[in-house]
Amino acid sequence: MILSDSKNTIQQSFASKAMQMLVLGLGLALLLFLGACSFENESLESVYNSKKGSYPLTTRHLNEEQEPVFVNRLIRQDSLYLLQHANNPVQWWGWGDEAFAKARELNKPVFLSIGYSTCHWCHVMARESFEDIEIANFINEHFIPIKVDREEYPDVDELYLTSVQMLSGKAGWPLTAVLTPDGQAFFGGTYFQPAALLSVLNKVSDTWVQRQDAVLEQANRLSGALRAINKSSDNTKTINASIISEAATRIQTELSNSVNSSNNQSKPGFPREPEMLFLLNHARRSLSEPIIDIVTQRLLDLAAGGIHDQVGGGFHRYTVDSNWVIPHFEKMLYNQAQMGRAYFLAYQLSGNDTLRTVGDKTVEFLLNNMQAPDGGFYSAMDAQSEDESGIIGEGEFYTWTYQQLSSQLTEDEMAVANTFLGTSVKGNFNGSNVLQNSYLDSADVNQSPEADDKIASVINKLAVAREQRKPPRLDTKIITSWNAMAISALVTGYSATDKEAYLGAAIKAANRLWEQSYDQQDGLARTISNNKR
Repeated sequence: MILSDSKNTIQQSFASKAMQMLVLGLGLALLLFLGACSFENESLESVYNSKKGSYPLTTRHLNEEQEPVFVNRLIRQDSLYLLQHANNPVQWWGWGDEAFAKARELNKPVFLSIGYSTCHWCHVMARESFEDIEIANFINEHFIPIKVDREEYPDVDELYLTSVQMLSGKAGWPLTAVLTPDGQAFFGGTYFQPAALLSVLNKVSDTWVQRQDAVLEQANRLSGALRAINKSSDNTKTINASIISEAATRIQTELSNSVNSSNNQSKPGFPREPEMLFLLNHARRSLSEPIIDIVTQRLLDLAAGGIHDQVGGGFHRYTVDSNWVIPHFEKMLYNQAQMGRAYFLAYQLSGNDTLRTVGDKTVEFLLNNMQAPDGGFYSAMDAQSEDESGIIGEGEFYTWTYQQLSSQLTEDEMAVANTFLGTSVKGNFNGSNVLQNSYLDSADVNQSPEADDKIASVINKLAVAREQRKPPRLDTKIITSWNAMAISALVTGYSATDKEAYLGAAIKAANRLWEQSYDQQDGLARTISNNKR
């Protein structure tokens, strides 16, 4: 079965070696290494009582005492994303051998849902479908439902992202897949509207019951295709200067064509930090002015767009358009780290002061909003937050109605906002305004002190007003690799600016990883949630 309709899509590369080991015959062997749940011998109710108040209740199914009607196995987990689903009527299992053993015992397919705590469309699908009693009952009756936090199990995520991409041509989060009891995917997609999900699951269930042999054959064909990928990836090649130069040329062309093309207006816009960092490192070795110019312009475009938080600094994960105007509003640690490093490297190569300013704002956002007291860095900030009435919506913390702007700014300041920050009565996002800053991408930037001061005054006023809003929720999970990216960004920032605070923060974060994430016997932990490896 193939799904063609998806949201929040991204293209995924070939599967990793660990992923293909799963497909090629190790199968569920990985499951034996997964950690056992906490509170293993306690009832779900008692575990809930012990955790009550420590995680946000997102269910609408509450009794008269405002306690959740449903509690499922995810209440035993520490992941914020899994706890967000612990009170769904869907009787979720965590990723582990027990769930697959139950699927084999009952000869039921596995309904697998993968996401992360700050993903907007994950929240939408949870509200629309996993909180729906009819859909939940159908899933519970006909499937073994498993929830996975992709940040805890990136190898599992990569396996099924690649499988779903091969089945449907697209992949992203929330990732939806149906598996055989042995863990082989045979159907996949991403976000489904409720009616579509129920219809699809009916067809999948009927097909499993009536044509199970054909389903298993399709799953085996997919495994064979992944084996072919694995075989081709075994061919080792030497990376030499010509290959690096060829790659740099191709990436230059792609990045130059990815923005402002009439063919790309409806496509999502991702910053593509790894490619920019690759080009910057290549330019540092080759002293290539064209590469420096291309990356500098791309970074200025990003800084001027709505993907850049003009008021508080930092970057959202991506935009729904290719011109960086309307973002999905989650802020990921890896984005801040890589973007900060890219701006500092580009500043060192180009001498463009705007790049240094944006790099500073990005790193300062990181230090002020995502750093734990012990020096580590939290994984993400949610896309959603509450408005003044307590209603949760996407981008509420970051967007402004024209009335909200007018109540904070003078008439002259409103003129500045309209001219440089792209504000209007109509707005550009559900009647509100996602702020941009065209001045950052103009030839006049840093050439007109008066304009600089006026824009800074408006942004400062809005920053004070925004402090009165309820900020998005933080996922306080510590991810080792993302923290390493943040440390690298801070060291690069220190190299570019001589700011001792950056070096101090890098050392503090590195010490924290070494002391809490490293174990002499087990090595580095992938993640730490609630101080648990």
